[in-house]
Amino acid sequence: MKDAASAHGQRAEIAIPARSAFDTDIAAVRLAQAKPVDYPLPCLELRRSIRKGQLPR
Repeated sequence: MKDAASAHGQRAEIAIPARSAFDTDIAAVRLAQAKPVDYPLPCLELRRSIRKGQLPR
């Protein structure tokens, strides 16, 4: 998420307030304006996680 946000001119600040996996709020993400970073799209695509059978054909 941080890499994708940087590529789009955002800074992602991520906090984990949860104390267990059963808490309602697991993560808090705050986006702020920042200078875009040149991060090639193919690198982002290689880092993604996709469930089996979920890619568009």
